[in-house]
Amino acid sequence: MTIEILGDGCTKCKDLRSKVQQAVYELNLPAKVTSVMDLEQLTHLKALSLPQLVIDGTIVSARGLLSIAEIKAVLQRAEAQNEGPFLKQRS
Repeated sequence: MTIEILGDGCTKCKDLRSKVQQAVYELNLPAKVTSVMDLEQLTHLKALSLPQLVIDGTIVSARGLLSIAEIKAVLQRAEAQNEGPFLKQRS
């Protein structure tokens, strides 16, 4: 699972990144969280506002004010859709 936070400089971006990292830790997911500020990539993803949460190349939330519980729910849905890689890594 690839998790990206679109945006890096503002308070909301940093808060979202921190919450995503906490959710990944609590769910024990084999995922890496990165921040993206590359203009070309932001344009490619059609990011109109920041921050945004991207999982495996798809924007899953354009709301920067997600709670850890909401983030965990989003991550669990993404994990369920990609069961193959997670089952292989956890087995």
